[in-house]
Order: sequence, then C-alpha cells, then structure tokens
Amino acid sequence: MVPSIRVSRSLTYSFLIALVLTGFVGLSDTVGVASEDGELPPGGTFVDDDLNTHEAYIEAIAAVGVTGGCGYQIYCPNDDVSRAQMASFLARALDLPASSVDYFGDDDGSPHEANINRVADAGITLGCGNNEYCPSDMVSRAQMGSFLARAFQLPATSVNYFDDDDGSLHEANINRVADAGITLGCGGRSYCPADNVGRDQMASFLGRGIPLDPIESPFPVRALVSRFYEWRPDRDDIRRYQVDDVIYSPRQMASGFQFTDNSDDVVTNAGAYDGWDVLMPESRWSNRTDADFFKFFLTRPARVALVWVERYKDTPGWLNGWELSGAVSIDGEVANVYERSLSYGWQTLAGPAPNSSEGSRVPMILVSESTKTATLDAQVPDGLTTPAANKLCTAWVRRAGNECRWDGETYGTWHPQIDPTYWCAFGHEHGSNPALIPGAPFVGYQYVADKVPQDEPDMGFKETIFQTPEGYWVRFIDHSSTASERRVCAQFHTMYAMVYSSSGTELFRAGFKLDFGVAVDSDTKDPLNPSNCGYSLPALADVTSFERRIRTTADSNDYEQWRAGPTVEAANLGMVLNHEFDIRDPFTFCTGTTCNTVAFHSGDRNQTGTQRVLDNTFKGNPMIFNEQLSLASGTYYTDPWGNALISSSDDQATQQYIAAGFYLNLGSLPDDCVATEPWDMPYSCEEDLSVGKVNISDSLDPVGWLAVLAAEG
Repeated sequence: MVPSIRVSRSLTYSFLIALVLTGFVGLSDTVGVASEDGELPPGGTFVDDDLNTHEAYIEAIAAVGVTGGCGYQIYCPNDDVSRAQMASFLARALDLPASSVDYFGDDDGSPHEANINRVADAGITLGCGNNEYCPSDMVSRAQMGSFLARAFQLPATSVNYFDDDDGSLHEANINRVADAGITLGCGGRSYCPADNVGRDQMASFLGRGIPLDPIESPFPVRALVSRFYEWRPDRDDIRRYQVDDVIYSPRQMASGFQFTDNSDDVVTNAGAYDGWDVLMPESRWSNRTDADFFKFFLTRPARVALVWVERYKDTPGWLNGWELSGAVSIDGEVANVYERSLSYGWQTLAGPAPNSSEGSRVPMILVSESTKTATLDAQVPDGLTTPAANKLCTAWVRRAGNECRWDGETYGTWHPQIDPTYWCAFGHEHGSNPALIPGAPFVGYQYVADKVPQDEPDMGFKETIFQTPEGYWVRFIDHSSTASERRVCAQFHTMYAMVYSSSGTELFRAGFKLDFGVAVDSDTKDPLNPSNCGYSLPALADVTSFERRIRTTADSNDYEQWRAGPTVEAANLGMVLNHEFDIRDPFTFCTGTTCNTVAFHSGDRNQTGTQRVLDNTFKGNPMIFNEQLSLASGTYYTDPWGNALISSSDDQATQQYIAAGFYLNLGSLPDDCVATEPWDMPYSCEEDLSVGKVNISDSLDPVGWLAVLAAEG
C-alpha cells in the first residue's frame, strides 16, 4: 500500500519560490509557496524545462509540493540526482514521518539529513556500507529501481522486461518498477542501468509511482530571451558583459516602435513581424568582425530575425547563412530582414562589419516562437494588474517572486533584477545568485532582524558568493542599502556568513546583528548626527576598526566604506571577523552632516548601476572560520547579536550552525573580491579585475522603488 502524499497549497503559476519545511536549514530541492493575492493555476512553473519530455510530470510533482526546483524558477532538469536529493524527493512524495534515529555518520550538516533518516527508517535505503550513506554520490538507474521498488512496496514479477540488466543485483527490482508502469526503459528492451538518474527522469518516476496525472503547461508564459550581453573583450571588468544599455522588449515590435529612447530611428511598418520580441544591442554602429559580438539565451527553440539597415554599408559574409525572407520600414525606408531557426540555449551573433576597415549598423534582433508567431501575452490571475515590460513590477509579482518560508515565517529573499516571465523590473538587485552553490537554499533575509525586532527592507540585502581554491563556497549576505537615510541611523546591520563544501554540504552558518559603528563623514571621518532616527545614537565606535563612511555632498569620495572589525560576538559564532566592503557610486549621499534626508545623484554622474568590492582582510588579518571558537557545535541558538546561548524556545532565539572541527582560513586569498558576470554575479577573489557597474536593461530604479514603498505604506 502506498503511503499518502502531502498536498501543498496551490503554487504560484510562474513564481515558485523556496520553502523550507522546518527550522532554519533549507532544502536544496524545496517546496513552493503561493501568492496571497489569488489562486494561480499549475503549469509553466519552471523556466528551464520547456519542451523537456518529462515536463508534464515535473509540473505534476511541483503541484503537490514534492519539488520546488533548484533555484529561482528553475528545476535543473539536466542535472543528475544525488543520493541526498533522492532521499528528499522520496520523503516528501511519501510523506514519511520524522525519525529520531541518526542512521549514518557521513550526512551530518547536510540539508537532506532529516530526510535521509526518514527513508532509512522506512527501510527504503540501507546506506552504502560502513554506517555511511554516500550522500554526494549520484544515483544510477539500477539503484533507483531498488529505491522505487521498496518505496512503493511493489510486488514481484516473473516478466523480464530488459536485456541490459541481466546479472545486476537490482534486476528483480527493475522488473518490479517496469511491471508497475513506473519506468518505460530507455528505448527498446534497454534500461540503461549504469546511467545516472536525471532530475527530469526523477519527476516521471515519482509522478507515475504516486501516481499523479501529468500536467501539461497550458500556454507559453515566459519571455523567449532570458539573458544577453554584448561582449567587450577590450575591458578588464564586469562591463566586458555589456548589459546595462541593451534593451529587450518582449512582444513590442510594431509600427511606431523606437529603436532606443535616444534614437531617431522609428519603425514605420512592422510588416509580418508585428508582435515579435525586440532585442537591441548597446552599440548602434560597430566595426567589429569577430565571432563573439553579441550573445543571448533562448528559453526554447525560436525563429530569430535580423533587421539590417543596409543603406550604409555592405553586410558581413556570415549573414549568407541566414534566409532573406522579409522587410520592414525604418523611417519610411525599406530594411531587409534575415531569418533563421535557432535552438534552446545560448546563441552568438558575430560583428556586423563586412571587414575590419568598414563599420556597419548593428541589426535589430527580432524573436518569435519557432512557428513564426508572436508569443502570447503572459497570463495574470483575474483581478490582478498586468506587469509592463521594462517597468517596475506590480506588487503581486514582487511578493510572489521575492518571498520564501523560513522558520515558519515569510521573508524577502533573493530574486533577479528582471522577472523572467513578465520582464518587469524589481528596481533593485541582491547580488550573487544562490543557485551558484549546488543545492544552496534561499535565505529569509529579515530572519535575524525580526528577532530584535528591527525594520530592514529586503531591497537592502546583498549576497556575495565566491569559491576558494580548495573548492569551498563562501557566502556573505549583508544589509547594506545605499538608497535611503536608514543606513545612517542603524549601527547594527544583519550579516549572514555561510560556508559550503564543493558539493553543497553546509559547513557553517551564522546570522547576527553586526556592529558597523557610527556613520561618519566619508571625507573628514567626523560622526554624522541625524536627529530623526527615533532613538539616541550610541557613543562613537573605534573608527579604526568599525566605520561606515557616508558621502555628505555630491562631490565627496565616490564610495562608501563599510567595515566591521573583530568582535566577541563574531568569535562566539566561530569566526575571526575582518569584514569590509566598498560600495562604489552609491545611489544617494547625505544632504549635510545631520543626514536627515538623502539626495540621489544627478544623471550626469552616469549613475546607472552600483558597484561593490569585498575585502577579506583588514590590516593584514584574514577572515577565519573556527569551530573551536564557537559557543557550541552543530545546531545551536543564540540571541540576535551572538552574545550568548539561549533556549530555542526563546522569542529571540536565532539558529546557528557549525560542523564539528570545521576550520577555514581565507588568508590565502587576495584582498579584493569583485563580481565577474552581471546576471548571477559570481565573485572572484583570484582575478585582477576592476569593479564594474551592475545594471541589466536599466532595471535599477531606487527612486521609483522608494516611491512604491511609500505609496504602499
């Protein structure tokens, strides 16, 4: 008899966000939550499984809460399933009860440990020998046959379904799952027992075994293009990926469409391309002939067209591989259109110049469905406002795409600058994408602040993620907003520090209120004296170790420096803390040393983005993680400042974690870490790169965002 499954609340239609089932530790494959503004239909949940053979079952297991994907709106269908992930899949699919037994010694600290114990308690797994589970090993299709046969308690069969599993220890169980219709093999009479199980295959195994009805995505909902950049090899910073002046306008090709905001070029006749997506590279004229001029990522197979204004120069030779198939009018003059069918994934366009001595107009890129039809408008729930592309997202989109469940509460969490379905902008960015780390959970940003309690808007949280030469993933999350005066009043700001193994096993997690001292003038280092904070400011901290250097005029030093030196609280949590980051060209500056208000920089400063540099050392002292300094090991609870151990039932109980014996010294890293790519913003501490601005399609709008916050109360 198959155990009952847990059915979750209705999921958001296209904004499936991480939900942690219990406690502070997240799952690498997490359960989704629904928008509070309406019931959203299933289907179209993930952006990376379109046209996948298993998509209908991926949707089915998402709809009942068995999976929430592997990151923001992604399922990672092509990734292999680890033994740890497999345990969580099965534990949730079968609604297995918790176990008080710790069966294995090699899964301590894994976000899947509780589920591993559940499947062991249910007799589904026996481990891999020697009291070990081997959580990082991938699951073969042969092993999965045995897991599924035991999980669903399948009866024996006398039928031999496949020829390539003869002699396998798992053959009998493979036949059981075939007899139950859970597996169809991999073609003919083959099962491919030695192949690893993909996450997409896992969805079909579970969907058929539970069983669930497959859910077909009812219509295309997401934009055809998910990311892009104009490659600039001449630069040595993040602006090698030129994105901030590239404009993507889904479904907007039409008569009257303007090439760019500051261009006189206007479409006077869209012809057969009415309603197609428009993608405009940053350059309007170029003499580049290289093969890597412009790149963009298609979310599914598409028909791509290039509008070539040929009245200036000849076309390059590579365009001969495209079909001349139509025309549009630009300013009343005919421009030829070249088309080609392109597949899912990254696409590259070469430079537009016919040769190195002649420049050429850069083409307008048009994109449609593979059937040469415009993509349907993304559906919104009844009664909710339709988001506008390249404008601030509506409130229901922001909530649905910017929330996670943590510790039983709902908090803001990471999201990209641009929503991948409606292509509206969130108006701010959160730095590094947690999906860079295998299985890394979303973090509830206000978790620590709520324990104080303290008001910290989620827009101010910035993630910095990098990998050490040894393979460790290091993750910092700081509350460091530069768009309002709140940063001046608050001496303590939330900081999370986390370390994971190369495979994603959590080794360290601390979240606490970090002392950045009293804010000082960026030039003079005199303390600022705001009078509207609502409370008395503490005495001036030692500015040689703690400081927030804030600009007090438009002409002040062009960066803010946030520095926190070693503290007893940090040591209590197992850290020798030397944490500093410079924010270049912050969005605002104080209007005087009282700093009761801030002013936004004028447009002539080219204030189109933000820049951050992380410094791992201060005065030669590196950041160190050391379990021997910690108040406790394993999972434990402190007050929000990390001063002392407290009971987990206390209202201010803040959960921390450090693996027994864990030690990591970041002293071997160069001082500065900078972002190296704008979409996921991975940081590098090894490359000698200049810092660059981060802004995708003019998506950063702190002025507009603050106005929205004020209007919504």
